Amino acid sequence: MEISGRNRFSREYLEKERAMVLAISQIASYAPPSALPSVPALLAMSDDVQMHLDALDAAERAVEQARAALLRSAQIRHEALMRTRAYIVAAYGRRSHVLRTIGLKPLGDRKRRARRSTVHLIPPALDAPDA
Repeated sequence: MEISGRNRFSREYLEKERAMVLAISQIASYAPPSALPSVPALLAMSDDVQMHLDALDAAERAVEQARAALLRSAQIRHEALMRTRAYIVAAYGRRSHVLRTIGLKPLGDRKRRARRSTVHLIPPALDAPDA
């Protein structure tokens, strides 16, 4: 059987199709021609789709749990590093070159603010003669 080129089916669409399969299975006089799948085959296909949806839901829950665990671990590490960094700065001082080993700039390496120029531009004369 040829599979269409459709990439995605929404969950609502899949639920509507499942309801349609269940409704077809309730029709007592339904007898499909030989080219179409039988009611038990449609029910088996519907169960297969539902099994994959359940697996997808479980995988999404696992991803969310992994993200939450990652966030907790990252927050714990960040707080520990900030405390360690503060201790190193307090122990060695802001001017120490030991700070470079942890990626900080010593106090003497920081850029100074540029002074503003005190020279003001004189606007051109409004009554200057035309050339």
